[in-house]
Amino acid sequence: QADTKVTTGLVELQQGDCYQDVKTLRLALTMVADMKPKNVPKAWFSLGDALLCSMRKAATEKDMEKLTEFKDAAIDAVEAYTKAKETDTEGKFTKQAEEKLSALSPAISAAALEMVHKANEMKDPKMKAELLKEAARYAELCTRVAPDMWSSFEARAQVDIATGDSAAALKNLGISLKNYQAKPPAVPNLSIMYVYYRKAVLDFYYSKNPDVALKTVADGKAALESEYQKFQEKKEIFRPEAIPAMEENYVEAKKDMNAMELQIYLSSPDKLTEALKRFESAIKDTPNDYYTHAAYATLLEGVDKPKAINMYERAIQIDGTKELCFYNLGALHSNIAKESYDKANAEQDYTKSDAFRKAGDAKMMEAKPFFEKALAINPKSAGTILALKQISVTLNLMDDYKKYKEMESALKAGGN
Repeated sequence: QADTKVTTGLVELQQGDCYQDVKTLRLALTMVADMKPKNVPKAWFSLGDALLCSMRKAATEKDMEKLTEFKDAAIDAVEAYTKAKETDTEGKFTKQAEEKLSALSPAISAAALEMVHKANEMKDPKMKAELLKEAARYAELCTRVAPDMWSSFEARAQVDIATGDSAAALKNLGISLKNYQAKPPAVPNLSIMYVYYRKAVLDFYYSKNPDVALKTVADGKAALESEYQKFQEKKEIFRPEAIPAMEENYVEAKKDMNAMELQIYLSSPDKLTEALKRFESAIKDTPNDYYTHAAYATLLEGVDKPKAINMYERAIQIDGTKELCFYNLGALHSNIAKESYDKANAEQDYTKSDAFRKAGDAKMMEAKPFFEKALAINPKSAGTILALKQISVTLNLMDDYKKYKEMESALKAGGN
C-alpha cells in the first residue's frame, strides 16, 4: 500500500495536482517500514517537488488559504530533499537533491533576512523574539543545506547580531568570508562588502582590536573592487534598468567602508600618523574619489585646519552635488569662529578682544554660504537649519533667523 501511494503521488504531481500529492506522499512516508527501500528516497524527493509546486501554485493563484497552509513549504522541502539524500542507498537521487538544495538556499537565506528586518522594526519584545527565533531556524537550516555558501552564514550572523550575540555573529561572519574567498560567486555581488563591514564593526567595538578591524576594512575594499570589476566585465547579464542601481550601490558601499575606516582611525589617537599617511596615499591613488577626500579632510581637522579646508574644497570640485562636504566646511568654519570667540571672552584687553570677536564674525560669515549650499541640496536637514539659525543669531541677522525658524517649525510639523 505504501509503494502504491508513492506511485499515485508521482502521477498526481505529473498531472499538476500538487496539493493532493503532498497529502498522498506524506501519508506514504508514515509507512516507510512497509515501503521498498528504493521508493523511500523517491518519495522524499517527490515530496520536496510537490511542496515547492504547491507554494508556487498558491502564489500564482493568490490563494490566501493555501499560501498560509504552505508558508513553510520551502523549509519543509529542504528537509524532504535532505531525507532523500540520506536514504538514497543506490545514489539515484543524491545529485538531484543536492542541486535542489543549492537552488533553495538563497531563497531561505533571503527569508531569514526578511524576518530579521521585520523583527528589528517591531516594538513588542515578545513578538520580536518569536520572529527572530523563526529567523534563526531558517538561517541555521541554510548553514546545514549549503555550508560552503557565504550567504548562509551571513544570514546566521545577522540573526546573531539582532539577538545581541556578538561572539556568535563574529564567528559566523568569519565563516561567511572564508566561504566567499574560497568560492567567489560567478555573478557579481557587491553586497559581500557589508559582510566585511559588519565584521569590522565587531572587530573594533566588540573585540576592541583596531588592527584586525582595519585589516577587515582593507580586505572588504579589495573584495568590493573585485566584484565591481566583475560587474564591469559582465554588464550584459544585467537588465539595463538594473545597471544604474548597481553603480549607485558601489558608490554607497565604498562610502560606508570609508566611513568605517575613518571611525576606527578617529577613535584610535595612536594611529593618527598612520591614518594621515594612509589617506594621503589614497587620494594620490584615487584623485577623483569624493569620499576619500572627505574622509581625509575629516582627519585633518584635528591637526591642520587650513589643509582640511583645502581638502573639503577639492572634494566639492570633484562632486558639487553632495551635501556632506558643504556641511562639514560650514561646521569647520564655525568651529574656528568659536575658537576666536573663546579668545575674545578670555582676553582682558578690549582692543584685542574686539579683534578676536571680529575674526569670529568673519569666520561665521564664511561658514554661512556652505551651510546654505548644504541646505539647498537637502532642504529637510534639521541640523543644517539649526546651524543657520544659530549663525543668524550670532551675526544679528534677524530676517534670516525668522526664515530658518519658520523652516524649522515646518519641518517639525511635517514630522508629526
